[in-house]
Amino acid sequence: MERRVHKRIYLNEKATIVIDDTPYNGYVVNMSEEGVSFTLSAPFSLQDDTVRNSLVGLTFKISGNESVTLKCDVVWIKKGLYTGSTIALGVKIVEQPIEYKNWINKLLASNSYINADSGILY
Repeated sequence: MERRVHKRIYLNEKATIVIDDTPYNGYVVNMSEEGVSFTLSAPFSLQDDTVRNSLVGLTFKISGNESVTLKCDVVWIKKGLYTGSTIALGVKIVEQPIEYKNWINKLLASNSYINADSGILY
């Protein structure tokens, strides 16, 4: 039994996270109304003390040509996943545009997700 407060949507959506004015490409792995799990593969290591509790911007597509940017606070960081160079970040959303709220609520209500790049229904 899952003990999460908010229901998750599991996906693999391309996204960009901006940390200290530097963009990093990666993937949104799952999300809820209040948080997002993001992974990136990098030949470097993000420092825990410079990333945790930092405000970051997270941008991804919510439909064909429409993107959304969320302002988030980094809550956790895990290094060395999968290939050894994969970094996962857990972020809490601190500022949600209305477009995101409408989109995520619609997905949660329908129990489905359409990948913005491929149009595939999950």
